Amino acid sequence: MRFEVDAFLTPGSSNYARAEFEREEITAQSGTAVVRTASTLTVNERTHTTANLALGAEVFVAPRFSLLFGAQSDFSALEDLEPEVGEARLFRTKLDYYRAGAGLCSYTDYGDLIVGLRFDYGVGEAAPANTLVVPSALGRASVHEFGLMAVLAGSLSWRSIQKAVDDLGEVVKGSGGPPPTAAPPPMRPPKHKE
Repeated sequence: MRFEVDAFLTPGSSNYARAEFEREEITAQSGTAVVRTASTLTVNERTHTTANLALGAEVFVAPRFSLLFGAQSDFSALEDLEPEVGEARLFRTKLDYYRAGAGLCSYTDYGDLIVGLRFDYGVGEAAPANTLVVPSALGRASVHEFGLMAVLAGSLSWRSIQKAVDDLGEVVKGSGGPPPTAAPPPMRPPKHKE
């Protein structure tokens, strides 16, 4: 049996993502444009220091066959959503994910093969545009995501590829060795019981 624990620490950043927008604002009254203004909007996203953890286990049921199990956290490093900040944010969703998986692994002379399933669950919030109020504003909504992924992975060794190519070449060339020098002995007739 093999067991593994991994910890991931992501340092925070005061300048994770930055964007500058050139925008034109039009203020209308009674269907007529009253004021037109042009401005530049700079948006800077920050992140917090975040720690995540991953656990994995491999249980051998045969010398070359095992069962795999694992779980992992994936917490978002983004700052909390504040709809009142409005357009001063680039990201409108913040989700924390919890992942788990299970699979089968086969070890051969030619390489390894892994077949399994991974389950993802995300929970957090979003700040969607609420067009039911005047003027339109960002709201706040809870978000839940579920995901299921089939996994097929493996590896081949370069030596096994070379051996397969060499064997194929021998089959194509027909180099099965020299022909026999003597004729095979004749078959004997079956013995009859009296």
